[in-house]
Amino acid sequence: MLAARYHALRDRTVRAVDRVLAEPVKIVKAGNPPFEIEAVLRTRDQAGADRSARSQAFQSTMVGVAAHLHVDGATYPGFSLSKGDRVQAIARRGAPWFEVLNTDPRQTARIIVNLTEG
Repeated sequence: MLAARYHALRDRTVRAVDRVLAEPVKIVKAGNPPFEIEAVLRTRDQAGADRSARSQAFQSTMVGVAAHLHVDGATYPGFSLSKGDRVQAIARRGAPWFEVLNTDPRQTARIIVNLTEG
């Protein structure tokens, strides 16, 4: 499989964003011990503050989505989450919990996980 010319640039960009925006999160999958990773967690409030009107309209169509977790697939190969798994934002005040709604399988550089509060 031949990589597109922009893949190296895309991967460098993902790593640069993660250096600035990633935070530690705890992952709890049924039947497995909890573990921690570094990923970008964007809540509905944060996403609304830095998105265009078009993106906000799209966000409003995803009923029940409270946050998105963006995981670097190159850093965590084989990483996957399933509906019902839980994510805790351990570095945030109150260490809020989120539950996995679904994962967007179409992404290549990032694993994008839609989360609900809880």
